[in-house]
Formats: sequence, structure tokens, C-alpha cells
Amino acid sequence: MGSGLRPRAWSARLRRMILEPQSLSASAMYRFMIGIVVPRPIAFVSTVGNGGAFNVAPFSYFNAITNRPPLIGISITNRAGEPKDTLRNVQETGDFVVNAVNESLLERVVHASGEWGKDVDEFQLTGLTPVKSDLVRSPRVGESPLAMYCRSTSRGVAPFTSMEPRFRMSGERTSSRPSA
Repeated sequence: MGSGLRPRAWSARLRRMILEPQSLSASAMYRFMIGIVVPRPIAFVSTVGNGGAFNVAPFSYFNAITNRPPLIGISITNRAGEPKDTLRNVQETGDFVVNAVNESLLERVVHASGEWGKDVDEFQLTGLTPVKSDLVRSPRVGESPLAMYCRSTSRGVAPFTSMEPRFRMSGERTSSRPSA
């Protein structure tokens, strides 16, 4: 430690704090959560609605839950009291694709995160390529090096929804089991 403090002396200077989540506004609790759960991976989620309109959007409340069965969790909040396009599409179709984000995709992922209307196709807006998925109706992002084909295990609006992914690596055959 650069301050020259020994671990005991350093820890003695820390104050203990008990946080009551109910006492914080939703935005303050959000800032707290994104500050303590780091690093946060990004789920770049692509969906299609019943009408055939594509959607792709990033979500930072995303993580692996368990490997047997393989489950992931994504938290999708409402916007102005209404479900976001991604959540509405998952509720309609029951499936979606989580696309890996690499450095070459960053600028387009940020652009897709804008407040776009439900009639806006973020694939077209960002110049990304929707590619027919092998196992689900929702398209995958052609430029992404990995896609997880997912089916929702919860059809309702829930604070926590788990998904069962199947994996596709660029240039490889789709499998429900990644090789060991």
C-alpha cells in the first residue's frame, strides 16, 4: 500500500456501513450496485418481435448463474413505465441471443444503447449484420465472435429471469455443450 499503512492500520481507518436499500432512491441504488459489482460484462442482446422487427441492445446487469444447467441472468428494466423492446420481444417469442462484445464492436454497441423507438431496427442503425440463428428465432450479430442462443425460463416480468444458453463460436458448428 502506497500510504505506508500496514493492513491492520489501514482497515482500522475504514468505517463500517450498513446500507438499507429501501432508504435509497432507485437511481442511488443503481449507482451503488454498478460500483460494487465489477467488472460488469455486457450482454449485447438481439431479439425479434412477433411482427418481425429486429432489436439489439446492450445490458450491463448480466452474469453467469450456474454451469449445470448453464444459466445466465439479465436484468432489463422498464423505460417510462413500459417494457423495453428487448423485454417485450422476449416475452412475445421466448427467445433471444446474447452476443459477445469485442473491441471492434464497442462504438456500435454504444450507439445501439440510445433511446430508440420500437420501430427502429438497431441492426440497420448501427450497420451490424443480423444473421439467422441456428436454434432460435432471434437473429445473432454476424460481427460477434460468440453467440449464446437463449430461451427464457420465465415468461413474465420478474426481477430476476434466468436463461438457458446454447453456444455458437464464429466459424464453428452450434452445440449445446461447449467443448471441455
